[in-house]
Amino acid sequence: FFYCRLLFCQRATRYRCEEPVSFMGALVSHRKYWQKQRTSSTPTAAARYAIVLKVSCVHGRSTMAFRIEDIELGDDTSLLAELVACWRASVEATHAFLTSDDIERIAGYVPDAIASVAHLAACCDENGQVVGFIGVDGAMIEMLFIHPSLRGCGLGSLLLDHAVSEHGATLVDVNEQNGQAVGFYEHYGFEVFDRSETDGMGDPFPILHMRLCPISRGSA
Repeated sequence: FFYCRLLFCQRATRYRCEEPVSFMGALVSHRKYWQKQRTSSTPTAAARYAIVLKVSCVHGRSTMAFRIEDIELGDDTSLLAELVACWRASVEATHAFLTSDDIERIAGYVPDAIASVAHLAACCDENGQVVGFIGVDGAMIEMLFIHPSLRGCGLGSLLLDHAVSEHGATLVDVNEQNGQAVGFYEHYGFEVFDRSETDGMGDPFPILHMRLCPISRGSA
């Protein structure tokens, strides 16, 4: 079991848990258990906020704390390098349909793709190390990657919650061959509405076009 308790943060948006929640395998999203409170007195302030989580597990993992917040890369090449490293670790662990040559080729344009996305949010551990991130452009989730060492802890759902609630994300394209990702989005409430035989680069990796179903999400 995991034990989750949300701590207050001095940021524009706060989340808190009404009661401690114990459950198997994953953090429970704020859609059921958390209240969202606006505390910013300056509407024009940058849309930055932080979620600080303490997660403990009876199966031997020590207590961890994570921070999720909107980020702006600017000229911060070290942060961009962390995001790219997280992307690579995640892809190597989950995209078995890609060869090492495929990954190296894709890695060539990943930094520009990350740097050009409209909204970025990162999940960092207690040491400030990036362990996951999400990118949103308009209604489209352009990227969502979690370090493989922390898959199954619910961090992906928290980042997705942020993308939906703060940036209005309702669309995502998913590699059909990445069954775990497809299942993740379906569990959240996304449904397939179209399919492409190739990816955005014209490579033979089928893409499922998915959209968030309000009815499914509301009844989850």
